[in-house]
Amino acid sequence: MTIPAGIVDTLKFILLEVIRQIEDTQKALDQGGDQELIAQIIARDEYIDNLKVYVENHCFSLIYSNSTVSIKAEADLIRAINTITGNLERIADHAVNIARQIPYFANRQFIKDYDYQNFFEIIRFNLKRIHKALFEQDLGLARKICTSESKLDRAYKRAFERILKELAKGKEVENLITTIFVLRYLERIGDCLLNIGEAIIFSVVGEKLKLSQFEFLEDILTDLDDLTIKDIKFAGIWGSRSGCRIGLIQAPKLGNKEFVFKEGLLHKIEEEKTKIELWNQQWPGITPHVLDYKVKGDHASMLVEFIEGDTLQHYLLDSSDSKLEESLGILEGTLKAIWEKTLDPNQKPPCKALAQLEGRIEDVLRVHPNYSQPEMLIGGMKIHSFRFRLEALQEKTKDLVAPFAVLVHGDFNLDNIFFENKTKHLKFIDVHRSDFGDYAADAAVFLISNFRQKVFEPELRSRIERSAARFLAFVRQFARTREDHLFERRLGVGLVRSLITSTRFEFHPDLAETMFQRALYLMDRLMEEKEDHPFEVPTSLFIF
Repeated sequence: MTIPAGIVDTLKFILLEVIRQIEDTQKALDQGGDQELIAQIIARDEYIDNLKVYVENHCFSLIYSNSTVSIKAEADLIRAINTITGNLERIADHAVNIARQIPYFANRQFIKDYDYQNFFEIIRFNLKRIHKALFEQDLGLARKICTSESKLDRAYKRAFERILKELAKGKEVENLITTIFVLRYLERIGDCLLNIGEAIIFSVVGEKLKLSQFEFLEDILTDLDDLTIKDIKFAGIWGSRSGCRIGLIQAPKLGNKEFVFKEGLLHKIEEEKTKIELWNQQWPGITPHVLDYKVKGDHASMLVEFIEGDTLQHYLLDSSDSKLEESLGILEGTLKAIWEKTLDPNQKPPCKALAQLEGRIEDVLRVHPNYSQPEMLIGGMKIHSFRFRLEALQEKTKDLVAPFAVLVHGDFNLDNIFFENKTKHLKFIDVHRSDFGDYAADAAVFLISNFRQKVFEPELRSRIERSAARFLAFVRQFARTREDHLFERRLGVGLVRSLITSTRFEFHPDLAETMFQRALYLMDRLMEEKEDHPFEVPTSLFIF
């Protein structure tokens, strides 16, 4: 499909009008505020708005017409055009805002000392690149459009710091403040240009990528086999709560070999890389290999081996009973071997579950404010508040420690446990929280990861309950062989933490309330524990 001429022509008109607005706005500043020119700039804004609405309506009409748009690449280009048009309209709005500031100058020549011409030159030059970059799918030009934002940022920073020093002198205050406003609008145009450049990148790659992510991806592909963006297929992997950008790369030139690309804040990516290396030292092959690693400023990226297989969550919900049993057997056997090999009796890791809960309770209460209910009296019986219960349990368990440390995953959810298709070898992913710690904490996370599955068919719930019961029996047996007499207590505290923190992602009212009430039940039972009546996690806890 070719983009209808009406849309292409209207986009050209918008581009020409916006360039004209920018040039006339600079001319108005150069001339010290020609009132007639300012009026023309303001008047043309409505025309640009109307052109933008025309393009927007036609883009949506094309996308929602299944008979017109047949492949994703076509829809991506239409979406990019719509994004570009919206940002061009915002650039025109900023030009109008600048024009409206000009009359506030007491001295119309004052701003000429602050090199505003440089801002306009960068803006005008990159506006003229847009049409070619979009319709020739030129990633190099798109990247240059994106980098105009940082150039404008730096120019604004220099001017702003100078203006602050001048303001401290108490002179020319009106002119200085008006200059800040004008330059700030020019700097905000850089944000629009960045959005436009990234929209063009999206139209080529087919996935939304920030400039930093695009640059990391380019560098990593060059290292991989001197590949370019156009040599690969890139598909974003959404749903991660880590804040990192994750994508699947498929390289046809390398026999359709697949890789995982991760980009994010330096400390997060570096942490995961370090923990992958820790696992490969202690248990080689249990995590995917890091194939490349890049750092730029406060961000980093890495290329990771792709695992062809399925998660334990898949085996729990979508496979036969025999395959689920096989997977659980592999998991238990591997965990037992890892825990025995890495066991360190000299480390006594403290139970951190309630401290972790304390750090996330505000997020929980934002989603479920009713959990913070006050203390109540019902028929003369005092019902303690959640806060009271939490503080009491924190005090009672403050000295609770494990008798030894093992290497733990740290985020032992079902979807972080993989089994390779061919070999059935176990693999761990998202190991950024791994360290030597308490296996009871991993056990608690795993058990609640089973329980909180949003599945309510009786047969599947029964499978989930059996899976939890089996794993609980396994981990209890390990605790008995190691004479870990406080395991049940630490597991209970870990379950409290996992049940409550999981509700911050859960909007299903019955499931969220069920998890919260079970946590309160465990808190009360833990508080009632005595030497002659030790606490034990009831297996029925995992029955929904």
